[in-house]
Amino acid sequence: MPILGGGKLTGQQGPWNLGLLSLAEDRPNEGHRGYGVARVRRNVGRESSAGVILTAGNALGPEGNTLAGADLRLATSRFRGGKNLAFTLYGLRSDTEGPVGADTAYGAEITYPNDLLEAEAGFREIGDRFRPGIGFVPRDGIRNAYLGLALQPRPERWGVRQTSFGGALDYVTDLEGRLLTRVVQLRPVAVRMDSGDGFGTGVVFSHEVLDGEFRIRPGYSIPADEYSFVSYRVEAETARRRNLWVASRLGWGGFFSGRRRTVEAAVGYKVAIPLYVSAEYLHNRVFLPSGSFSANVSRLQLNGLFSPDVTLYNYIQYDNFSRLLGWQSRFYWILRPGNEIILVWNANVREPWEEARWGETAARVKVNYNFRF
Repeated sequence: MPILGGGKLTGQQGPWNLGLLSLAEDRPNEGHRGYGVARVRRNVGRESSAGVILTAGNALGPEGNTLAGADLRLATSRFRGGKNLAFTLYGLRSDTEGPVGADTAYGAEITYPNDLLEAEAGFREIGDRFRPGIGFVPRDGIRNAYLGLALQPRPERWGVRQTSFGGALDYVTDLEGRLLTRVVQLRPVAVRMDSGDGFGTGVVFSHEVLDGEFRIRPGYSIPADEYSFVSYRVEAETARRRNLWVASRLGWGGFFSGRRRTVEAAVGYKVAIPLYVSAEYLHNRVFLPSGSFSANVSRLQLNGLFSPDVTLYNYIQYDNFSRLLGWQSRFYWILRPGNEIILVWNANVREPWEEARWGETAARVKVNYNFRF
């Protein structure tokens, strides 16, 4: 469970690995910005590694920002006769111009990712002034402990490939130790068939503390208070190896001071090599003491997989809250593993559709290059 969002910066080849990622962004109304990321990673033994990361630039605002971090991963695939076991330790420090100042984030995690039994446990602390200029943090000013456990037997009968039973705990406090969020997820059963089709169920016990009123939209809000509620879900999908696949999820139960119903449906179709298209629709119906409303998200994906090294991804999304239609295109060209050029284009247009052109656009060029020595 990393602090920073985003993909891997380095490959897995060679005892030493130096990754350089440069980004150039052009916004019509803001001009040109440049960012840089450097990542050095050293293999330790057969399966462990140590590394450092440096970033410069701020995609979140005009202030200057730098970040430095280090990580250590101790891993083996020979634990107790061939089991996987890994321990990860990491720490980061950011420095932002102005009153934001500097702060740190750190954490540790141990994982046991194996076929029959899968487990993880970890802890992280993110300072309330920790600001990564490149990347993002899901939540700052917190201490977060988490653990998960899943038993995944293979019956080898009835056409069942694997079943899964388990649960997870996410426990979040502020830096003073006051509880903010506690989520217990239970997975009573999940089944994957030999065909690749599957279905599952889930139960979530949530406890949330709101320090202030949470305004969802004009006329709808959740008052500051402590809330405990339970929600349920069932889901099923066909194997995505098929030319045509479908998936669906139904959810219902409590939601803070009210309740919520969720319907999610997705379909994908391999038109022909290399064209792939998929669509997804998410509908939430929320009932609160202040009234009820619907929140809907529609997504369309159109991909061209021309070769393992050259791909084009297109994502289009619309939601009825922001009434914003967004489009992102990403072109990947892998020169060789670890060295790649990425072109990203983002555009948004807001309803009502008074103008035929896209209103807010941004283009980025990313170059990722690894030196192995």
